[in-house]
Amino acid sequence: MKTVKILIVAFCVIIVSSALFADGTKGKLTFRGGMAFPLLSSTTRWSGSWDFYMLEVAQEGGNQSIEGGNAFLFNGSVAVFITPQFAIEGMFGYCKIDAPVDSSFNETHYWWDPYRRGPYSYSYDYSTTGSLSITPISFNGLYQFETSNSITPYISGGLSIAPCSFKADANTGLVYSVYAYFLQIAEVFKDAKLKIDESFTSLGINVGGGVDINISSSVQINIEARYIYLQKKEFNWEMLPGTINGEYWGQWTLTQATADEFTNKYLTQAVVVNPSIFSISGGITIRF
Repeated sequence: MKTVKILIVAFCVIIVSSALFADGTKGKLTFRGGMAFPLLSSTTRWSGSWDFYMLEVAQEGGNQSIEGGNAFLFNGSVAVFITPQFAIEGMFGYCKIDAPVDSSFNETHYWWDPYRRGPYSYSYDYSTTGSLSITPISFNGLYQFETSNSITPYISGGLSIAPCSFKADANTGLVYSVYAYFLQIAEVFKDAKLKIDESFTSLGINVGGGVDINISSSVQINIEARYIYLQKKEFNWEMLPGTINGEYWGQWTLTQATADEFTNKYLTQAVVVNPSIFSISGGITIRF
């Protein structure tokens, strides 16, 4: 949040300075709301094999798939015209994207005995939650076209910076050695928890265009389409300790040490977080 505040102050300083030093300055203030169409899509996989006393697990693995859903976007902009057609524009926006996580876990094993009983297979599917919050701040050049009617088209583009927050929960299973009745055995667990909770800042560019439609000499309806390209980031799932339920022997406590061991050994494929968005929005422009 500190970064966001600094950027907002910088944005205000640039706009005010432009207004002070441009002779006969005119400008426009626009407030918009619309839909953001995210490019967030990522799938991770893990797999392994285990051998235990009295049980051989031939294969186990899991998938975690994240898809960003369409979201409401709010943004506002101030443009200060240096010439009748060219302006310096500052833009600030926010959207929170729901990013549900679909996970699966499967494992196949044989009982390790003279009869080699099996294979026995388990498969589980999970649906959990995730979200990506994006606060894009852009510094643009804007060019508006001269027309003889009530519609004023324009294009703009420039640099963007976006403080972001990505959170996701997922479920998976695992098989590992436990002790029951003084014997070392293997247990199949189906509800281990995975988590990502990261804040980051992404740099990029943006390009867009739209039209202002006159209602009066100072008030217009605005319609705009914009693409904001932002750097992708990569994060790894982390397995969490806690109570987990076994198929054979009941509840067990997954220790921090075991969770860390599993994380470091198997959860090595990174989730690629793409905060880029395409948006279509509408609002009100006030000329000054």
